[in-house]
Order: sequence, then C-alpha cells, then structure tokens
Amino acid sequence: YEALRRGEVDAAVALFRLNAEAFSEAWNPHDSLGEALLAAGDRAGAEASYRRALELNPAVTSARDALERLGAETPTGMTVPEAVLDRYVGAYEIQPGFVLTVTRDGRRLLTQATGQGVAEVLPTSETEFSVVGFEARLVFESGDPAPAVTLFQGGREVRAPRVE
Repeated sequence: YEALRRGEVDAAVALFRLNAEAFSEAWNPHDSLGEALLAAGDRAGAEASYRRALELNPAVTSARDALERLGAETPTGMTVPEAVLDRYVGAYEIQPGFVLTVTRDGRRLLTQATGQGVAEVLPTSETEFSVVGFEARLVFESGDPAPAVTLFQGGREVRAPRVE
C-alpha cells in the first residue's frame, strides 16, 4: 500500500501479486491485488482478483462493493436448504456469560453475540459460514439440532456448545 501511495503502481501490483501467490488460499491478498490492479487500469484483472477473494470468503464486503462499483455482476454465493439452516438456530455459549445467538430471517442466517450487534453470516459450505464485516467464520457440528459451533477469529478457535 505504501508503494500505491507513492504512485509506484507497477511495483505495488508486483508486490501484491507475489503476496497473492504466496497466500493463494487467503482472501485478503486477492482483495488487495484487486485494488492495485484497478489503480493500474487493469479492470479485468481487478475483477478476477475480487472474484477470487469472494470465492475464498463470500463475506468480504470490500470485494463485493468494488465489483458493484465496477458494474460487474457479483457472485450470489451458495445456498443452504432451509431445513439445514433451522438446525443451526439457537444459542451457543462461547464462554460463561458470552453467548452467540443464531437466528433466521427468511433464507438469511444471522448471529448476535452478547452485547454486540447483529451480523449476517454467508455460507461457504453447508456447515461453514463467513461473518459479514468481520474476519471470522463459524463451523457448525452435524446434528439436528447442531450440538455446537466453532468460532474461528483472530487466530483463535473456540468451540461453543449449544445451550438453547
């Protein structure tokens, strides 16, 4: 980003490209490469990078917003059957006094942790969801209802058993 700020767009693209290659399964390097490619005037390359970021994490609002600004179609992501979503609705205790509540609004799955706002989660598989607006994901355990969910955030992995 410092190279971009200095107007060294080609250098920035090269650095972001190396980062995206080194961390090919992480969404953030692809999102950043999209920014650099856009600054370089490579609209098609930027779109491809933003799409890759969304493939890796459908909840990346910056990539989705950039594609919309470009007038490009944004991927809709996968859908999970409503009966499966129903298995996840409930309350999960992350730690004593701190509960993650999962609700549904139509086909949307929403979460709210104690004392925090509501966040939508988007599916990356039938059991795994990315939290919109946060670098976090949830993985629900199999069962009807799901007996627990694991929260992955900030390099931590916390299993939260169902309490309701």
